[in-house]
Amino acid sequence: MKNTGIIDFEANSFDELDNWVKETGAKLDTRIIVINKEGMVVADSDYMPADMDDHLDREEIQEVLDNGDNGLSIRKSDILDIEMFYLAVIGTLTRVLNFMSRQLESRINQVSEEKNRASCRSDPEQYA
Repeated sequence: MKNTGIIDFEANSFDELDNWVKETGAKLDTRIIVINKEGMVVADSDYMPADMDDHLDREEIQEVLDNGDNGLSIRKSDILDIEMFYLAVIGTLTRVLNFMSRQLESRINQVSEEKNRASCRSDPEQYA
């Protein structure tokens, strides 16, 4: 992966993609799964892709295949046994990664703002 600000994966480099997804998932504190058009998991931020089931029948995947843009669902996680929010994005790898990059930037800004507010509350004299 080149460090140019633009994500550039070699064709069919699923190991490199999986590494990037694991790093990005950790930064976002979010589970990220990338599947191919057959529903096979090719990258997963929390688990080994080879150990994952086919994802083609998931609600959000079916919705994104039906509408060609985004798919959303709130359902119980098979692994965590709690209600979770799921978002599926369809498109080229570049489109999906650009979407994820924007989400990462937004989350980093949010965390930074939360830390600044917490710092102000813990020492209000410093900012008087």
